[in-house]
Amino acid sequence: MSSITLNCLVSGDGPGKIFTIDIAPNETVFALKASIKAELPRYTGTAAKDIQLFKVSLPLDEVPKAREPLAVEGSEELGLPLAKISTVFKDPLLDDRPCHRGEANRLESANTVSLNCLMFGDTFEKMLTIEIAPSKNVNVLKDLIKQKRNCLAHIDVTDMQLFKPKNPLPVDDDLDRLPALKIDEQEKLSPARKISAIFEDIRDSEIHVFVHAPTGLKRAASPSLLQYDLLKRAKLIDLAPSQIAKPAQYKSLQQNPSQKILDDRPSPDVDVAPIALLYHGFGHFEDIITCREAINIEQCRSSVDAFAEAMSCFYPTENDRRDAALPHLNGIFSAHVGATIPSVHPAFIGTAGSDGHSVGRHGQPLNVIEIKNEQAGIQALPQIEAAAYVGRLHNSMMPAARVLLEQWRMPCLGITIIGHEVRFYAIILLGHQYRVVSLTPALSCLRSASSGWEREVLYAAFAAACALQVFMLGDIEHHLHTPPPPIPRKTYSLPAVSKLKKHGVPGEYIEFQIAGYHPSRQDYRQLYFAHTSENPDSKALILVKFSRTYCIDLHAFRFSKGHAPRILGFEYLPGGWYGIAMEYLQDVVALENAQFERQLMELIEEFHGEGFVHGDLRNVNILCADEQFWLIDFDWGGKDGEVVYPTSNLNPELMAGRIIGDLKIRREDDIRILRNTLDRFKS
Repeated sequence: MSSITLNCLVSGDGPGKIFTIDIAPNETVFALKASIKAELPRYTGTAAKDIQLFKVSLPLDEVPKAREPLAVEGSEELGLPLAKISTVFKDPLLDDRPCHRGEANRLESANTVSLNCLMFGDTFEKMLTIEIAPSKNVNVLKDLIKQKRNCLAHIDVTDMQLFKPKNPLPVDDDLDRLPALKIDEQEKLSPARKISAIFEDIRDSEIHVFVHAPTGLKRAASPSLLQYDLLKRAKLIDLAPSQIAKPAQYKSLQQNPSQKILDDRPSPDVDVAPIALLYHGFGHFEDIITCREAINIEQCRSSVDAFAEAMSCFYPTENDRRDAALPHLNGIFSAHVGATIPSVHPAFIGTAGSDGHSVGRHGQPLNVIEIKNEQAGIQALPQIEAAAYVGRLHNSMMPAARVLLEQWRMPCLGITIIGHEVRFYAIILLGHQYRVVSLTPALSCLRSASSGWEREVLYAAFAAACALQVFMLGDIEHHLHTPPPPIPRKTYSLPAVSKLKKHGVPGEYIEFQIAGYHPSRQDYRQLYFAHTSENPDSKALILVKFSRTYCIDLHAFRFSKGHAPRILGFEYLPGGWYGIAMEYLQDVVALENAQFERQLMELIEEFHGEGFVHGDLRNVNILCADEQFWLIDFDWGGKDGEVVYPTSNLNPELMAGRIIGDLKIRREDDIRILRNTLDRFKS
């Protein structure tokens, strides 16, 4: 059935932003709304049913009236979503409106014409040729260009502008002419104008159309679709998992910073937050494994024993081991009380078949299982294969769930089984690259391994795996029903923490968006700038810090005396991390002289009197501005003689003059370190 072309305009836009929709006459008004939503990324977060449509008959020079559609004479709201287009537009849609007059010429007789198009600012090598019917208008040409240029795929066609070169521009012309051209000197093409009215003659050797997208819009709106498109083009997905996981292919992949798997090979991946801060479920997994979080392992103990005994056996082939393993894995997951975890099944994902995986709603992967029969003879790295299958599953998700690629980091559990050894992995999508982190070492299924210790860890690991998948199932449902805001670009590798409990205010939270790392931090420090949600447009920043240890009582005591930043939020998080939000002290510098010697000695005497020690009173932890100073970095603080340094490999400034052999932090350490700091300024 033939379609009709409707010229459309968003209320408030000018005539330059007219766009066209081709739709069959037997389609409904709701289908027209859906087509308009799909055409304009600005409506990504709007339900199609909430878009209001008005039928008008309006010449181009009267477009400003469209700011108030009901004020246009003869306007009619299309309020019935199931009304047919053929009943709404009963009159023929003529091409002889004012904007189309005088358009007939000899191109009308051609079926299609070839237009050479060039993004303004590009070189001739990036020219593209578009086939289009002369009877179509400029908006149809915009759509065709948009489909061929990835950099335009995610902007409204209404933000694209097309121009006809003022003077003929041969493709093989002097390249120096291109930079000299000015876009405002070319002929701007009206969106509703026919191709046949623009070109009297078309020569194959010339540029016919310049394409211009305003600065900042070339790669604008709808980052969810952009992430999906980037993921589709990733080499990890392009090749079969068994191929990309071969050592030679894997090593080649790891040489490409924009394509590599973020697994700290061949060198550590910098500026990637700890896995527990990227997804809280992995933090809970770590807490269960390390006994920081209590969980009932008895419900899966017998199922884990049965699995372990089966994996201790020999099997002729990998498929035989897989067929033995999967029923036991499903037995472990089904033994979990409180939630139903989807069953694991082997299945093809495109042309590649996984050893086993399970998915949640709309196809989001929960787990991927990779099985090798024995250690000897492995030709592909199992954890890399697992990550590749996760990528394929994300690539094949139903359209309704693809928006999550932009709103969520899409965690997945990876389990590798190599002979009698099992290993658990965190796999998470950061933009279009995967972070892969082992959650456990390889755990033996043999009953005697490590005198039975490994079996106990295996119980905890499978209990943690069940809890992790329950968290993922709950988060998937929550995010589908209550979509979170988009993750800002270049922040995928930053902590996925956006709120902390307000310090001293039970039941309330401070909400924020982490924007980036603090520039002066050391590599191992988790210290970030953030914008508060109460005033997201403000240039004022706060600091958000994550630390394995932190003495909030000492921080609060020093703040009460005017010598520490204000505490805004504090919370113990999954994975053994403390989250601390505090005010950002601007225009301060580290202590540079001994001017505050007396005040600093009184300061430590004061908190020593309360039984506290700090542990690191070097000058970098004493900030100054004019006549004020502040103490920071309370990570190692605590009660005198109870807290300890995390390692004996400390900064030499902390060890200078220390004669005690243990790692306990005492008052004497604070006095010694501060005295050494001040003495250096006096020498």
